[in-house]
Amino acid sequence: MNEIDGVDKLLRSTEDRLLELEGEIETARADLATREASLPAETAEHEEKLKDWRTAQRSIDSELESAGKEIRKLEAQIPPRDRAEFIRLLEKKGGLAIVRVINNSCAACHVKIRPAALQILKVGREIVYCDSCKRILYWDTQTS
Repeated sequence: MNEIDGVDKLLRSTEDRLLELEGEIETARADLATREASLPAETAEHEEKLKDWRTAQRSIDSELESAGKEIRKLEAQIPPRDRAEFIRLLEKKGGLAIVRVINNSCAACHVKIRPAALQILKVGREIVYCDSCKRILYWDTQTS
């Protein structure tokens, strides 16, 4: 009897597990059907977003090309010695060669700028370097 009871118990548990799995299969089939039904709409939405992204990308590429042309035009106006110094600073200072003066201090190292250097900077006819970090300074007339 014990063996029969054990087998019956095993059979019931296996049947219960089978019913659970069949329920999971039905749920998965229903989920699959729902997803298959929504796939065309989601694909169309994805394609629309992709189209918008491509349009934005073309616009950005155009702006980038325009900015590159403007940069080359402006670089041609800079004396070669000053341009070489600028490129050297870019490489040495990790891309931050020119910094704004904020509250009479260098925005990069926060050291106060000498009054004489500030006056030269405000006139705007000469390149002025920070005495501390040696970056090129500029005076923003709009915010100062």
